[in-house]
Amino acid sequence: MSKIRALLSGPLKREKVQPERTMGRVVYDRNRCTKCHLCLRVCPTGALSLADDGFINLEDERCIRCSLCTRICPTGALRMVKE
Repeated sequence: MSKIRALLSGPLKREKVQPERTMGRVVYDRNRCTKCHLCLRVCPTGALSLADDGFINLEDERCIRCSLCTRICPTGALRMVKE
């Protein structure tokens, strides 16, 4: 819980984040998602968006692999995997 508080405390900073393609890619497990939407708040590129059913849409081509969403996700619904 402390990592969530730390990431969300104060105004969100939109910093330039360079792509880290060597890290792999983000995968989304809808079954683990609780629809907390914390990931939407931290994504700097808009690669994550809200679907009509309240779950998340992930646009891989917009993702820069910064891993902010994977670090804030409390359930592990978003995680980084090697390509």
